Amino acid sequence: MKSSGKTVARTLVAVAALSALALAGCSTRGGRLYRRAEAFFAQGKYELAAAEYRRIVDEQPRDAFAPDAEYKLAYIYREFYRNVPSAIATYWDLATRYPRSGYADDALFWVVWLQARRLKDPAAVAATCAQVDTLQPENTRLRARCLVELARAQSAAGQLDEAAKTARKVVGVFMDQPRAGADASLIIAEVAKKQGGDSKTVLDLYEQVIAHYPDTPAAGEAKRAIGWLYYGQKNEDAAKQRQEALRKSRVIDRVASYGAEELTAPSRTCDALRALLRSRGENATLADVMAVSGAAFVFPYSSQSPAALPAPSRLLEAAAAEYGFTYKVGGSDTPEEAYTILEQSVLHDRPVLIAYPSPRISWVVVVGCRATENKVLVLLPGHQGPTAIDKAAFLSRWASVREGPWGMSGAARFYQFALDARTSTPPVSSLLEAALRRGVEGIQRRELGGVVTGTAAWDAVTQELSACASDQDPARRNGIVAWARGTLVVHIANADACSEFLARAAGQVPASGLAADAAETFADCALQMRALRNEIMAGPTSGNDAWTAASSRAQIISGRLKKAAEQMQAAEKG
Repeated sequence: MKSSGKTVARTLVAVAALSALALAGCSTRGGRLYRRAEAFFAQGKYELAAAEYRRIVDEQPRDAFAPDAEYKLAYIYREFYRNVPSAIATYWDLATRYPRSGYADDALFWVVWLQARRLKDPAAVAATCAQVDTLQPENTRLRARCLVELARAQSAAGQLDEAAKTARKVVGVFMDQPRAGADASLIIAEVAKKQGGDSKTVLDLYEQVIAHYPDTPAAGEAKRAIGWLYYGQKNEDAAKQRQEALRKSRVIDRVASYGAEELTAPSRTCDALRALLRSRGENATLADVMAVSGAAFVFPYSSQSPAALPAPSRLLEAAAAEYGFTYKVGGSDTPEEAYTILEQSVLHDRPVLIAYPSPRISWVVVVGCRATENKVLVLLPGHQGPTAIDKAAFLSRWASVREGPWGMSGAARFYQFALDARTSTPPVSSLLEAALRRGVEGIQRRELGGVVTGTAAWDAVTQELSACASDQDPARRNGIVAWARGTLVVHIANADACSEFLARAAGQVPASGLAADAAETFADCALQMRALRNEIMAGPTSGNDAWTAASSRAQIISGRLKKAAEQMQAAEKG
């Protein structure tokens, strides 16, 4: 969402393109490891990708792909793990180990950026800037950019005199770097404002930014700081047009109701995404989205934590991509930044999915904004129309979210997800293929987020029910009853969704009989699960034979899931 994030995204796209050309004829061990890492990265399996990139750096440090691998390893630490110390250490190692690579400059700058923006440590930034001066004395662009970050960090930490001094150094020494000079001049004006300078002096400093660097983002920030009305007086017609634009409210009225109270957590997440898809013309059902995203194939069990319900990584992003959409996703550091991004999405006719208290933390869809009224329009779960909320109250409640709803990837602070451009409209056969692939992976996977899943989970349920019959431990029995009351309901809803989607898709895709067979197997799974739930819920008042019977039924369900996975795997290959 930040400009720096966009820059890295573009860099990684370019790197991927170049890497693809290089890999086409590559047969080195480093090349093979790199191919594996790139495949994992493309699939969103960042732990596996990081491990392979690390192997290249550690085991093949002289390979041509080693600098690229270490750069992407640092990116994973920074963006997906949010592990700032590891990211800094990796960027620094890259810059010093491969000083002539195309990544050295970027790596050094990211060290400074992370120290300034994430660690908020001006002393660390200053030390790194001194090292950059030594390592790359001729690289004035990099040195100037690093000093601008130092000035920002000093200003944010309240070291205003030091910030002004650093910024003046950028302007005076690096006259061949106008972008850095513009940013530094803006910092000088902002520091003067923070120090309580008289309004004329502060205005003059902002005016200097605009006069000396007219075509830079810093000039735009300076204009906003002075106030657009001040400049609007120079052009009355332009001012009237802007005022008229502010009066207009933007409401996206084609977002359907979603998130009924009776839905399970995975179903609510997928139903919210379905609302976004339908607003863009994709007539997907809830079962469709659950199957294509992989949410329907999550069958967890934990005796220690009966309510545990892990979610696949980057579920929303994966589903959007399968339906042919690009997307915008991420969090923000400040409410102002978050609202600017949110407002721009809405003004470009893109409803935005956010985590919001309503009253519990849920997915809500932002569908409009009214600038002159300071109102935000949100479509709450289960509501037929949008609710207008005061902007300040909206931002305050949004800022209170510390942990997102099921299926959210990344940091919870000001998280937002919006569908962007649509690049393709996939046929049903492609959606079926995606669901089959995720179904096999989900059922055969032995754990997700530290929780046992798939057939392994149902094997564990079988053993737990057998233990309930033999040892008559009330705590054990109460635990399995708690699981049946909550998480087993999710299993049933997931099996129903799998059956519904596969049956409908198989009816539309020729030669997909195995998918239809899997649909019938899932339908039987759901039937058996409902019967098992009734047996478990009656268990506390039943004898040991009832628990033994329940254990046998759980074993049957495990076998049915294994059979469904085999049928889907055969259908995928067929």
